[in-house]
Amino acid sequence: MGMLILLYGMLAIVVFAFCFCMFLFYRAARREMRLCAALVKHMEVNRQAERKIINMDHALAMATHDIRTSIAAIISIIELCRRIPSKTLELDSNLEQMNSCATNMLAIMNSVLDASKIEAGKMQLEEGEFDLAETMEEVADIFYGLAIKNGVEVIMDLYDGTVERYRHVKGDCGKLKQVLSNLLSNAVKFTTEGHIVVRALIKKPIMISKASIANSHHKGYFFNSWGCIMRWLSDSDEAYEFNVVQADSDSLEFICEVDDSGKGIPKDKHETVFENYIQVKESVPNNIQGTGLGLGIVKSLVRLMGGDIHIKDKEPGERGTCFKFNIFLRGTERFDLNLGQTNALGGLVAHTVLLIQGEVPRQISQKWMSNQGFKVWMSDGLEDLFGTLERLKSELFLSSFRSLESLELNSVDSYRSDHSMDILTRRVLKRSTSHIDLVHHSTRFNIENACILMVIDMACGPFSKLSLIISDFIRSINNLQFKVVWLTTPITSSEDLEVLESGQVPCNLVLRKPFHWSRLHKVLQLVKDPWEENDSDSSQTVKIDVMPAASSSTRLRGNFDGMKVLVVEDNILLRRLATANLSRLGALVEICENGEDALNRVIKALRGKESASKEIHEIHEDSSSSPFDIILMDCEVIA
Repeated sequence: MGMLILLYGMLAIVVFAFCFCMFLFYRAARREMRLCAALVKHMEVNRQAERKIINMDHALAMATHDIRTSIAAIISIIELCRRIPSKTLELDSNLEQMNSCATNMLAIMNSVLDASKIEAGKMQLEEGEFDLAETMEEVADIFYGLAIKNGVEVIMDLYDGTVERYRHVKGDCGKLKQVLSNLLSNAVKFTTEGHIVVRALIKKPIMISKASIANSHHKGYFFNSWGCIMRWLSDSDEAYEFNVVQADSDSLEFICEVDDSGKGIPKDKHETVFENYIQVKESVPNNIQGTGLGLGIVKSLVRLMGGDIHIKDKEPGERGTCFKFNIFLRGTERFDLNLGQTNALGGLVAHTVLLIQGEVPRQISQKWMSNQGFKVWMSDGLEDLFGTLERLKSELFLSSFRSLESLELNSVDSYRSDHSMDILTRRVLKRSTSHIDLVHHSTRFNIENACILMVIDMACGPFSKLSLIISDFIRSINNLQFKVVWLTTPITSSEDLEVLESGQVPCNLVLRKPFHWSRLHKVLQLVKDPWEENDSDSSQTVKIDVMPAASSSTRLRGNFDGMKVLVVEDNILLRRLATANLSRLGALVEICENGEDALNRVIKALRGKESASKEIHEIHEDSSSSPFDIILMDCEVIA
């Protein structure tokens, strides 16, 4: 009986355990079903949110296009109004303020859109071949015109010449311009005196293959520790900077610095300034507003191009901020570290008088010209110019004397007696005495393969005084070859340029500042050109590489003279602006409101009187019978 009770008890326990397990399984299954249902619902919500985001992006893109178009139209209309000669002073001031506000709105809109693209991961590189030095100079020249209004010089320093030698590269030119423009815009905004220097160089990065990367994973701790130790031991920011990229023989590392002499950024803010919507209040004047997106966008673009950016520490007591970044490009020619600077003048001895406003621009020009083989005589200003020219004249006399002495003494072998040597010595002393008497007057120098180049900045003093000193000096060296280059600024008067062009003062070339890269090469080419015998009665050929601001419209006119241009634009305001601008440049403009009208007009013009309803592929292309030289069409125009 007891055994039976025990058996029933065990059976009850088993049944209870089974029911309890079934209950747990049921509860878990039910919970899983609820979770699956919630997951399905969540996925559906996510899909709806994604569709909503896509629709919002599309709507934002359309709205952005319309907003940017409207702002651009406002800026263009303001520019058209400013060209009206009968406007009053008050109207001109109002138009200037409107133009400034519209330009700021457009810049803010572009910054917000770029930040949105970067955060969404939609910013892509558009690589192509371009001229690196030319791109840098183009950006620097744009901001020079803005900075010079505050008395700030913007100058490009190509450092060791590698950018000049390997300037043809492949990469995203547009994004590099955007990076440089953002950095220079900040530098111009926060620098009220001094200078802004854009330094650049190219070097070959350390190459490592994918296999080497895989095999060195277990050595990563060693390499990282070694790199940290070497950086800690080094005083230089550039020491032991390992730039490792995948094996690519065409890869080049472009390193650039934008160095200004402004107020500067506190050291504890060096990292936070690269965050979006962050501004350093201590260094931002009250009259400067912004979104704080510029440096955040710059850092994202630099990293997109494989590099990084940081603020370089300056020496104690040195003002300003120096942004340093690097990106990776592809070269189109073989990189050779052993290829250095060569004397571009050959056997020509070019004594160069350099009078340029600003110590830093003067030093950069002097360094470049010295590397090319020029013997540079630097003058600190108008007061120092006369003394510099006198020192140069003394040096020329000594060189002439040494050349004459060498020429006379080389004939000693033909004289065998002491009497002949005495005659030779008296001849040299007599000729040297005559030179000493004339050193401060009109002097004839006997120097082979020697010339004088004078680079004069018209901003260094009154033009009348500068031209008088140069003319007097040239008259005192009546048998030496010389060439004179004048540098102008945006505020140089048209009357002074007319004097230079007329040949009333010594002048061979007129260049606009900033005096860097392409202008330096123009001076080099001027020196290498065949030299003609100087004749005070002969007229000089003056090359004007700059025009006064007042005649800019005249200079632009002629680029499109007689050209037939078809403008396809659905916005009536933009059609009006395009017609006005192109007509001002001398073009014959026709307009169409949509793509279909434009296509029909081209087909009818190509076929003459034939019907435009036939298939387009039947038309045989003939560039000589094209009815338009240029067709400008909005990509989003309604077809």
